[in-house]
Amino acid sequence: EDFQGRDQTLSCWKTIGHGTQTTGEALGNSCNYFFYTVADKMGVDEIVRYAKDFGLGVKTGIEVSEKEGILASPEYKESHGYVWNPGDTLQMAIGQSDNAFTPLQLASYMSTIVNGGNRYKTTLLKSVDEFGTGKPIHENAPVLLNKTHLSDQTVGIIKSAMRSVVDDEGGTARSVFGSKPYARDIGGKTGTAQVSKGSDTVLFVGFAPYENPQIAVAVVIENGNSSTRASSVAADIFDYYFAGLNQTQTPNNPPA
Repeated sequence: EDFQGRDQTLSCWKTIGHGTQTTGEALGNSCNYFFYTVADKMGVDEIVRYAKDFGLGVKTGIEVSEKEGILASPEYKESHGYVWNPGDTLQMAIGQSDNAFTPLQLASYMSTIVNGGNRYKTTLLKSVDEFGTGKPIHENAPVLLNKTHLSDQTVGIIKSAMRSVVDDEGGTARSVFGSKPYARDIGGKTGTAQVSKGSDTVLFVGFAPYENPQIAVAVVIENGNSSTRASSVAADIFDYYFAGLNQTQTPNNPPA
């Protein structure tokens, strides 16, 4: 579908196009046209509802001061004296427009997706241990903020597509993760956000391990120019995580 003539010309980073795409392929290839089409069918109100349910543009609940971030919407744009046009819906669906999320929101968003739609309050505190003995005296129990049901099939499609980003030929983060021994055991998604001044802001979100995710990672580098930079920072985090995981799974110290 040609999206010219809405209020601006919209395109995909791959100017010759990706051809027919499944959902998984579109995620793996970062196909803008696919998401323009989905956004056009959904409408902005439905996109905003889902975005908030998954923690975008809302506070995470962490125990320190935090920003709500900005979730692009007609309400936000009109509050600043501008008119929301159809092209804005398409732009916001690929992370452009007025969207400005915190890294913690992105990590929470990633966690919510791969665990099937449960969004938990974020926290700095896991537990409090007694000084000297190490005996736990307080465990910080998870607090569920809201639940959006995602079927196993939906989660499976998303996870598989995110694994293709880091491991498949042509994946946008394969140059960083392709040689990693854990490449098949993680999923990720690169992002590039155009800004008014300077080089693009670049992003990477991901999770690990693949079958039973335990961690979510979000990296944002302002004016980073290339998503490879964000992916490289994430790779350092995954290196550290899997090194520790492998250490706890030695024959003399089997996993709990």
